[in-house]
This record gives sequence, C-alpha cells and structure tokens, in this order.
Amino acid sequence: MKNKYILLGALFSIMLPINSISQSTVANNNQNPVLQNRFLGFQNNFGVSLRTANITRIWINPNGSNFQGVGTDGYIGMGADPTDVRSRLTLTGTNNTAFTGNGFREWMKTGLFNLENSDHLYIGLKDEGFNRSDAIFAWGDDNAGAPLNNVRFIFTGAASPFGACTNCPTNPLGVEGREVLRMNPNGNVGIGPLFMQNNQPKSLLHLHVENNLSNWIQVSNQAIGPNPNLITPNNGIRLGLLGNANALQNGIGLMYNQENRHLLFSTNANAGQISPTNTQERMRVTAVSAPTALPAGGYGNFNPGNINGTRTRVSISHNPANPVTRPLSLLHLGYNVGSPLLPGSLDGWRDWMDVGLFTAQGTDNMYVGLKEKGNDRFDAVINWGDNQGPSITGPVGPDYLRFIFTSSAASIPPGDPVSGSNDGLEVARMDPSLASTMPNTNYGMVGIGNFSPTGPNAAPALQPDAKLDIDGDLRIRNVENDNSLTQFLAIDPNDLNRVKWVDITLPPPGPGTPLGNLCSDPQSPITGNYEIPLDIFNFYFTDPAGPLNQNENRVVIGQDCNALTPAKLNVYRELTQNAPFDAIGAQVVNVDIGTSNPYLGFGTGVLGESTGDNRANRGVHGIGNEARSNFGGYFETSTVFDGFLAIGNYGVQGVASNGNENIGVNGFAFNGTNNYGLKGEAFGSAGTNYGVYGSASGGALNYAGFFDGDVFRTGTDNFTSDATLKNNIQSIGNAMQIVNQLNPITFEFDQSIHPQIHLANGTQYGFTAQEVEQILPELVKDEVFPPQFDSLGNMVTSQVDFKSLNYQGFIPFLTKGMQEQQSQIDSLENELNQKDSLINDVNDRLTQLENCLSNILPILCQISNSAIQQNNEEAQQQIIHSLNLELFDGDHIVLEQNVPNPFAERTVIKYFLPESVRDAKILFYNNEGRMINEIALTERGNGRINVFGGDLSRGVYSYTLICDGQVIETKKMVKQ
Repeated sequence: MKNKYILLGALFSIMLPINSISQSTVANNNQNPVLQNRFLGFQNNFGVSLRTANITRIWINPNGSNFQGVGTDGYIGMGADPTDVRSRLTLTGTNNTAFTGNGFREWMKTGLFNLENSDHLYIGLKDEGFNRSDAIFAWGDDNAGAPLNNVRFIFTGAASPFGACTNCPTNPLGVEGREVLRMNPNGNVGIGPLFMQNNQPKSLLHLHVENNLSNWIQVSNQAIGPNPNLITPNNGIRLGLLGNANALQNGIGLMYNQENRHLLFSTNANAGQISPTNTQERMRVTAVSAPTALPAGGYGNFNPGNINGTRTRVSISHNPANPVTRPLSLLHLGYNVGSPLLPGSLDGWRDWMDVGLFTAQGTDNMYVGLKEKGNDRFDAVINWGDNQGPSITGPVGPDYLRFIFTSSAASIPPGDPVSGSNDGLEVARMDPSLASTMPNTNYGMVGIGNFSPTGPNAAPALQPDAKLDIDGDLRIRNVENDNSLTQFLAIDPNDLNRVKWVDITLPPPGPGTPLGNLCSDPQSPITGNYEIPLDIFNFYFTDPAGPLNQNENRVVIGQDCNALTPAKLNVYRELTQNAPFDAIGAQVVNVDIGTSNPYLGFGTGVLGESTGDNRANRGVHGIGNEARSNFGGYFETSTVFDGFLAIGNYGVQGVASNGNENIGVNGFAFNGTNNYGLKGEAFGSAGTNYGVYGSASGGALNYAGFFDGDVFRTGTDNFTSDATLKNNIQSIGNAMQIVNQLNPITFEFDQSIHPQIHLANGTQYGFTAQEVEQILPELVKDEVFPPQFDSLGNMVTSQVDFKSLNYQGFIPFLTKGMQEQQSQIDSLENELNQKDSLINDVNDRLTQLENCLSNILPILCQISNSAIQQNNEEAQQQIIHSLNLELFDGDHIVLEQNVPNPFAERTVIKYFLPESVRDAKILFYNNEGRMINEIALTERGNGRINVFGGDLSRGVYSYTLICDGQVIETKKMVKQ
C-alpha cells in the first residue's frame, strides 16, 4: 500500500508542471484568428499568479471570487499582498496592516484601488443607473478619527530622489515637494502651503501661505477672439490678505475690483437674470469715471459736476428693483435723481455735494456733509431739496426740513404722549417759502414748535409765517442796556402774538406813559396825590423770565432811590418822632367776607408763605429788640362772633412745606434765667386742656414728639390700653424661656460719636437692641435722628440711623415670667412636701430596721467583707465599679468658654451641636453691643472655632450661640 502512495505522488508531481501554465492549443498562436483560443493561463478555474523569485507579484482572481459579498471575478491584485483584491485593479503597499474594509464600498468595481497602512484610494467609476457612471476620486481609512488621512496634490520639480532641500515647503525641489492642495475627512479643502497633520485646513475652503506672503482669490474673464488678451494679476476682482514683513501691517484684508467698474453687493437676487442695467443691488462701491446706466438710456460715464473721475462713490439702494446706479455724493442713499418724465433732472443736487451723505426719493432729497469754500475751508452743510411749485406727478411743494424727537413707547416711566406717538414730537421746522409779511426776495422761515399734522399748530392756519415763528416763550440770557432808545417790542394778540415795535415816546395814554421817574437825574417828583384806578383790573409787579440777582425787581416804600433792600416788598419807618402812639411800619386791615355763604370763609390780615426748593423756608420772620419787652411776633386771637358757635381760636398757626427742612413753628430761647424754646399752657373750666398737642402721620417715620435729651414730667404717664381699642388678644406663653435669653448689661453712652445727640450721662442699665432683635424683634425699631441745619439752611450734621428699644414691652414678659416662676415654685413646694413625708416615712422604717438588725449587723458586715476578699482583684474592681454611673444627654447643646481668656492674638471656642439642630450660628459683639461678625455652624457634634483677634482693640467682647432662632448662651471674652 505504501508503494501505491509513492507512485501516485510521483505521478502528480509529473503532471503538475505540465498543467501549471497553458497556452493556445494551435501551433501558431499569433496566427489563430479565434480570440478564445489565444490565452496565457488555465483552462480550468484556477487563479493566475505571476511571480518572480518565487514571490507572487500579480494575482488574477478565478471565477466565483468575492470580497465582502461583492463578485471579483477576473480582478487583478498587485503589490505586497496581490491576493487582497477588491477592485478591477488593486495595488497594495509594503506597509499595509490589517484592513477591516470599513472604507470599502460595493460600488468600487471599475477602477483602481490603492491600499496601504489601512488607508485606501479609489479612482474609477460609480454606476448610477441607466447609461450613467460618475467618475469618482475617493480616499478613506478603516478609522476616520485622528490622525486625519488627507488627499494631497503635490508638485515635485526635477531633483534627486531625496530632494534638493529638507525644510522648504514652498519649494517644489524639496524632499516633500510643494503641496498645492489638501483635502481632509472633515470636508475642508486647503490650498497652498503649509498644511500639516497638526495644522489642518480650518474651513470648507482654506487658502494659506507662509512667510507673510500675500494671499489672493482672483476672479476674472476675457473676451473671446483670435488673439485674446493675456490674463494678468491686475485683471478681475481680488479678495484676500496683503502680506508684509512688518507684523503690524501684515494681514490687512482687501477686496479689489481691479477693473474700472463697480463693486456691487446684493441679496435675494438671481445671478442668471442680472444685466448691467438690472443689477438688483443693495449697495454699490464705484468711482465717478466708471461707466453706468445713463438717465435717458444707454450706458456710459455719468459725471454732471465734472468731478475728478477717481473720486469714490458709494450708494445704498432702498429698492433693489430700482437701485441707485448713478451715485452723486460720497454716500448716496435711496434712489437715482430724475424721473421718467424728466430723466436728466438733478433735482436739488449741486456739484459741491461731494464729501457727504445724499438721500433722494422722487423729487425730494437731502444732503448732510461739507461744502468747499476755498483756501482750505469747508463748511458743514445740512441741505434739503424739492420742487417749489406744482409737481407734474405730485402735489404742490416745497417740502420742509423737520426736527422730530421720538421716544421709546415702552419706556418706564413712559415719556410724553406726543414723543411716544407714531409721528413723534416735532421740535422745529424750516420752510423755504415766503412769509406773508416779507418782501419777495426774502425767502425762508424757521418755526420752533410742533407744526406736524397731529400737532397743536396743524396746517394750514397755524403754519410758520415769519422769519422766526416760535410757539412758546422766549428767553434771552444777556441783553445790553441802552436808555437812549425810543422803541420797544410788543406783541399783537390779533396776529398770533406777532412781535412788533412800538414808539416809547408816545404821549399818554400811550405805551410810554410813565409812573414816576428814573432814579437818575434830573429827578421829577410828583407834586400831588397820584392815583392808579384799577377799575376791575389788577396791578402787577412782574418778575422777569430769567433769574434775579440780589437787590433786583424790588418794591420799596420809605427809602431813597437806589437803596439796597433785602426783600421783594420793603416798608421802612425812619427814626423820627411821630404823632401816632403806635409807630407801625405796615398795616393790613381786612374786614372782607371770604365767601357769600356766611360763617364758612377765612379772613386773613397778612398771609406769609414761603415755598420752593430752598434750604429753609420762613412763612413769617419777625424780629423785636431794644425795648423793655420784645416780641419777634405777637399774635392774639379772641372771638366776637355773631354766628352760632365759635369754631376755634389759633394764637399762632405755622405751616411750612416744600423745603429741605420744614418747621411749622420754630422756637429759640437762650441767655435767660428760665428759657423755654416752646412753652404751652392750656387752662379752662370746661372741656379738655392740652398744654402741647402733637401728631404726626404719613411719613416713613412718624413721631408725635421727638425730644433730643432728657424728658422730665411731674405727673404720671398713661398709655393707651383700653380693651375696646384692641383685637387679636392672646396670652403670652413660655415667658421665662424668653426672659432667660435676655442679656442685661450696664453701659455708658459714647458722647463723642454723635455730639449733636444729647445722650444721657453716667452708668446706664438695660439691653442692646441688636441682641433683643434676635429674640423679640417687635420691640426693636429703626430710628432716624434728622440732619441739623444752620440758620442759612446749610447742613451742619448728617442724618444718624440707629435702633431703639421699647422697654415697656418687657413688662408683660417679666410679669408672665414671674407668674410662671411662682407656679413652678408652688409646684416644687408641693413636691418637696411630698418628698419630706416620704423621707420621714423611710427614716422611721430605717430606725425600725436598725433596731431589728443591731445584733446581727456586725456579723453580716464581716461575711460581706470576706466574700469580697475571696474574689480576685479584677472581680473586686467590677464589684466596686458597678456602683459608678455615667449620665449623658445626646440632645444637650454646649457652648464652652473660650481658651485662653484673656487672649492676645488667638483663642479657641469649643461647642457641641446635636443632629436635631437645623440652623446654628455664633454672633460676636463689641463692648458697645454692636455685632461685628457672625459665623454659621454647618457641622454637628463636637466642633471648635479658631478666633484671631490681632486687629481688635483691648476690651471686653461677647459671643452668643443661636440655634433655630433661639439664643442658647452668651459668654464674654477679654482681648488683652
């Protein structure tokens, strides 16, 4: 049997070389006309392997071959692994690694597939359906993550295989050559060097160069002809960066239209429908000499002002369907000038409207800019233009130049309703028309006021009709005086208060009729009584519209001309002997009835009122001196009344308002034996008498009486406590718990902090408001000591904010606490009595027991001692220790004394907080009771706080533990 196997193996080895490669069966292969009979390969279904050095260099797949389910019959593989066949021609590199095939697609058939390092490149066709195959350039990797696999277009110049240089990315002679374009899997395309693996293109299309070179995108076109012009860098439009060796100048972004044509910007336009006369543009940047659509048709240069052709023109179109194609100023907004009926019209434009903003629509236009006046002079100009007569296509002109203010309709607080309206508030307008009172050569009017269609001066009756037409008052800050003039201005109420001049020298009763004479010489005093009949009119001494200086606009009686006077109305009596018993400076007698309905009016002899934003206002200021009895003001009132009942008499009633400090009645008394700043007495046999009655309401803080200093009274204090005046009455509970939280202290008021407050001297007893506020906030109130002013209204001391304490409010808690304490004492006494009875009973029983055990007690003691001695030492200790008891309360809150105390720089406070405590904090106070710091305690159980007080002054401080709103304990610590 063994020999048979050897024979079969030899036979097979002989046959194999014969069938390993086959050729045509005909004698002359080149002469055989049948293609099927001419071949190099196998007639059976074997693949073909082309080898050198017994290494397969090329592999042709046999029939039925597949790659990932895709048929690869007859596909050819070449390279390091020629049997890895995917496309019609597959090339594999020497550095190939395991390839999962993720980048391969089933349509990669008819083409070239390159494979190396798990990366691949496919160049070929992709079947897209009936009679359509797209040419494809595809690259990929089995993992699309980092590092990125790129497609790179590299140009290499003639050099050695190792290149002419090693670090020259822009030189095609370098080792890497010059990279012209790169694509990466992120979809970004980079043009130009130097892109690297760690310096990839950052945008969909990224142009980049090295060494601060300029970088441009250029778009150009040219005419088609037998000899077309060569394309140069100066053709078309360029967009890019200007390179420069200076880092501060490098990188300037530029967009150039290098032709003498426009640069147009448009949105929402169809490029296929745009023509030179239908640009659909939003904005145009151009030069004066650039050809454009002409007003009457055609295309060419439009320069009606013969301006330098290199001047810049920018236009922004309101309607892209009708764009500004002929900008006339540096910035032209809106529309072209002219109309279909008058295509060549320039409307209001002038050739000096160059450097500025020109706005046009229809026949209306406006220019804001400069106007050249020669010799390095340019005037700033605001110009508006319109037709001045009936328009062919519109109403009668001209239009106005209006100044309109519009406020935000949603502002808080809202503005005035006119400014917030849709039309807004017109403040002024200019009208080029001719006023009804002006000669035909004097055009142009200015109106100040609201002349809009919805304003108070709506057209046509109340439109501006003067060179300056003001709807409102007029103020002239400085006016020159000239008493030699004989004319003054007056208004004509029949002509909307038009201002006209009047001759001041007209005889009486003309406008120049004098009342008295000027203070300057010559004097012309009146020689008899002079009467000014008022009839039913009033006689006014009117203030000017502007501010007044001292001693201006005064009415003086009893003084020489030009005398300096302190008041608006001054009445003087000189020091002379007068016949009347009473020397009265001014007397006012009023016996008039204030109203036709009896007993309801007020008769006022003198009304003194002072209001306004002054530092201090005095309604009446009276001064009396240098007599035996002096009265700054003497007021007396009594009733002789013919009505039904006297309502009330007021000796003095003072009213003050609208000042920084308002005092109804202000009293001063000093330098006497007994001084009363304000003394009130009330007496009578019937009714109720109030020596002083005060009430206050309506303010942030209201005091019926405010006393800066001690208050003394000889009577008793009574407080409102009637049950009929109270509601929501409830009993106080747990009073002793509240009282135990209070911290009574002794203290002295600091007189140096606010000397204007007359605080009490000496040792005081009480509490600090800040501590009480943590326990009984209802008893603490924020107070204000008002600012102090001198007699001229100057503030001497500012407002002082502090806290006050209602000591009366402690009485109910102390009373209730004493009641609770007494109840506890009574309860303890009952318990003690019961315990005393029990103790007495126990003592009686012990006495009886002693009597019974007196004989056997020594024996029992001896037995007990010997029993203990028989145990070992550990057992004896257990018997002894069994008498020890350790007590512990897990819910007890502990605040320990700080250690060391006193301290110099640092001290430690220990505490214990059970888990049941929700909120805990420690407050620190100075010796004035003012809280200086606080710390929240977030941890439970045993804790400690390191307190550093190096910056504290020497003295006694305190700290308080507060848990869940309750004061637990307060301890003092001393700073050395």
